[in-house]
Amino acid sequence: MKTAMIKMLAVDRLQLMLVVLCSLWLPAGWSEITAISAGDNYTCVDVDGGVECGGENTDGQLDVPLLEEVTALSAGSTGTVCAIAGGKVNCWGRESDGLLEVPEINQAQSISVGARHACALDAEGVICWGVNNY
Repeated sequence: MKTAMIKMLAVDRLQLMLVVLCSLWLPAGWSEITAISAGDNYTCVDVDGGVECGGENTDGQLDVPLLEEVTALSAGSTGTVCAIAGGKVNCWGRESDGLLEVPEINQAQSISVGARHACALDAEGVICWGVNNY
């Protein structure tokens, strides 16, 4: 029990340290980061209602479209990023396995991008697209 508690405290301290470092690192003009998501060798943040990405740009994952009122963000491991802006799902980056072919989704609430598929939650339930091998 003590070992588990010590590991939890270590993780909590690490998370706190990351939050403090991120809050000190805000570039000029950024006032509030509300979400962060990392893929392989790149990271995207929801800052001030828009999206900014940094890192490797091997598949266009840093070529962020102009988005406003972003409420959710997910960076896939292989270079596809999706964000919800105004209830609409927008995806960019690596075009593989149909990840950029977003189906009709009404008032999306959350999004998650994997290596070869993505899923969104809307008022009607979960909608997924991409590879369906499993």
